[in-house]
Amino acid sequence: MFKKVILHVGHGKTGSSSIQRCMRLKEEEFKSCGFQVLMPKKRNVHHLLRSAFQNREGESLKIIREGIRRCREFDTLIISSENIVAYSREDLLFMKDFLSSFCSDIHLLLYLRHPYTHSVSLCQTLVKNGQHTLNEFVKNPFVFRARDQIEKLESVFDRHKFKFAIFDSSLLYQGDVVSDFVVNVGIPQQETRQFQVDPINESLSMEAVLFADYVYTHYSVARHNDEFKSFLQRIEGGKFTLPVDVLEKVKIKAKPHLEWLRDNYNIKFPDVSLDMYSGHALPDMRSEFYTEMLVTLNNDLSIKISETDRRVV
Repeated sequence: MFKKVILHVGHGKTGSSSIQRCMRLKEEEFKSCGFQVLMPKKRNVHHLLRSAFQNREGESLKIIREGIRRCREFDTLIISSENIVAYSREDLLFMKDFLSSFCSDIHLLLYLRHPYTHSVSLCQTLVKNGQHTLNEFVKNPFVFRARDQIEKLESVFDRHKFKFAIFDSSLLYQGDVVSDFVVNVGIPQQETRQFQVDPINESLSMEAVLFADYVYTHYSVARHNDEFKSFLQRIEGGKFTLPVDVLEKVKIKAKPHLEWLRDNYNIKFPDVSLDMYSGHALPDMRSEFYTEMLVTLNNDLSIKISETDRRVV
C-alpha cells in the first residue's frame, strides 16, 4: 500500500510537459527511489484521467486501478496533469474518493507563474492551436484565476498538504523545472542528475505566432495539426511578447489573485517591471511575408493550403 500520493496539478505553462516527459522516460529511476509514476504508455495521461475522473468511464478507472494495484510496493505514487486544477469540485471529490481507497495521505504540488510571462506563453499556445486569434487575446487576455482554483482545491483536499513552487529560473532548483520537481516530490538533491531529460521548448518566435494567426484567421486549416505546429516551431525570428497595454490589463485582472496568494500562503513573485516591455508592439508584417511563408509551408508539408481554403473575413 502506498504511504503517500502526490498530485502534480499544474497549472498550465509551468513546465508540465517537461515534467511528464521525465516521468515517462525515467520511470525506472523513480522506482529505484521508491516512487511509482502513473504514466500510461499507450494512452495520453490527460485523456486517461479526464475519462476516469470527469467522464467516470469504467474502462479508464479500471486501467488506473489495475496500474496502481500492480505497483503498491512503492512508497509514493505520483500523478501529473496540469488539467487537474481545472476539474470541477465534484470531479475532484470523485478523484479523491477513488485515490483514498489506496492511500488517504494525498499531497498537492502546484507550480505558479508570474502573470506577465504566463500570459505571453499562453497566448502563443492558444494561437498555435487555433483556439484564439491574437486579436481576441489582446482584447481580453486570460489570467490564471489562482484564488478561485486554489479555493476549490482547498474545499476538497487538506490545504496543509499543499506545496507551491514558483516557475522562475531564479527560484527553481538548478534553474530547471524537472530538477525542481524531482526535489519537491522528495527525492534527494544528489539524485537529480539521473532524472535529466532534454527540455521541451514550445515557444514560438514572433514571426511564427503572427503566421499561425494569419493562417487560422484566413484559411480553413484543421486545428491541432501536429505537422503544422512543427512547421511553426521551425520559423526563426524575434522573441514573442505582448504590448504593454495588454499586460496592463493582465496586471489589473491578476491583482486580486496575487494579493490573495500573498495573504493566504505568503507567496510573492519576483518583481517584473512593465518597463522591460516598453516599446514592444505586435509588428505589422508585409503581405509578402505571409505569401512567402505559405509557399514554404506548401512545399514542406503534406497538408496544402490554397485559395480554395480561404475564409471570408
